[in-house]
Amino acid sequence: MLASPYLLGIAAFVVLLASASTFLYFEQARLVQQTFPDPIQQVRVFGLLDFAVQALSLLAQLFVTGRVAQKLGLRALLAGVPLLVCLGFLGLALAPTFAMLAALMVVRRVGEYAFVRPGREMLFAPLDAHSKYKAKNVIDTLVYRGGDALSAWFKALLDSLAQGVLLAALVGAALAAAWATLGWYLGGERPPAGARCATGGETDRDIAPAAAAFLPPHACHPGDSGLSVHRLRFPNTPVSPMTLAVPAHSAPSADKPAGRIRQKNEEAILAAAEEEFARHGFKGTSMNTIAQTVGLPKANLHYYFNNKLGLYLAVLSNILELWDSTFNTLTVEDDPAEALDRYIRAKLDFSRRYPKASRIFAMEVISGGECLSAYFDQDYRTWFRGRAAVFEAWIAAGKMDPVDPVHLIFLLWGSTQHYADFASQICRVTGRSRLTKQDFAEAGDNLVRIILKGCGLTPPAAD
Repeated sequence: MLASPYLLGIAAFVVLLASASTFLYFEQARLVQQTFPDPIQQVRVFGLLDFAVQALSLLAQLFVTGRVAQKLGLRALLAGVPLLVCLGFLGLALAPTFAMLAALMVVRRVGEYAFVRPGREMLFAPLDAHSKYKAKNVIDTLVYRGGDALSAWFKALLDSLAQGVLLAALVGAALAAAWATLGWYLGGERPPAGARCATGGETDRDIAPAAAAFLPPHACHPGDSGLSVHRLRFPNTPVSPMTLAVPAHSAPSADKPAGRIRQKNEEAILAAAEEEFARHGFKGTSMNTIAQTVGLPKANLHYYFNNKLGLYLAVLSNILELWDSTFNTLTVEDDPAEALDRYIRAKLDFSRRYPKASRIFAMEVISGGECLSAYFDQDYRTWFRGRAAVFEAWIAAGKMDPVDPVHLIFLLWGSTQHYADFASQICRVTGRSRLTKQDFAEAGDNLVRIILKGCGLTPPAAD
């Protein structure tokens, strides 16, 4: 743990939490004794406070915590309550009454149970088992209890220097301010996922995989809000960057690969999401169901994808990147027959291996493509014209018959994706229970022969 700045930050956060709680506990004991000399009254007061804390904590956990985590993120969970505690300490310095203290105690305890504790658990979620369980046990027991004892001694020292609430409240406000600052920092810091932080081993920075659609692997680089794609140069076609940001997905890092644990979790999440989106569509899919399928708490799911749209676009991007990275390899120098043969067979292979993703894309486009509007509203048509320009160059060079490149591209897309999107129809017509690899191979042979002959091309000889 000592070798990991991230885990040391969590430990310091816990010490500050314990210190603020201890200061409030001792002030509560003193003010309750002054305000309610009767022990029976003291028991009643503590009982009412406990009842209020438990009831409000339950309501907050049921109706507020998840929404705060989803809408405002981890920083709000970790820094919001300490900031309120800081303001409460300042209020207590100005008005050292039991009512002020009681309100502050309720806010602090409810906030810890409903917001700080879940946020703290989320800090450990992406770590490997060694770091998570070994270091977490030390922090939750030794560090917490040690911070509690040290702050009690420090509070006793302050009381020996000055009687009353003022000095303790001001020091408590300073501690709470430091607590809030550290919470804000930790909420934005990405842990070394997949690393054995407790032993000082090699660490991997936490990275979100690039979730941009229509990208060839060699043509993208990290940008501020997505990935910028510099297109291959086509004749008479301007080169322009196109971006498709996947909002609410964890920010990428440019220097190290994603940690193994994070990669494994994201792959499981994307697989479960693909199944749900293919079955129920975007609107009918629940993040709760995906979390249950993967076996992660919903709060942990939001660590990887902050909202459903980010997860949905990541699922779409996987198939779109495969489709169009293949299409982007077409160049004027290629032999049209060989290039179209490779493209048709590659698209059919994607339909065989990723049928659900293809259906999700089809449903999205049929429903209006609202979730892909950010992509379609940019330079999609410029990219499309660049693809058509390759066919136009082939036609101008006499390499293929004059056909409309736009309709040819539509035919290529529709015919190859049909075997994924309408597989159930094909199976019913042909009497099959499912399409096999051989079925896709035969479909490829026929599509190549039909499309290439329509373009005045001779299909390449089979290997």
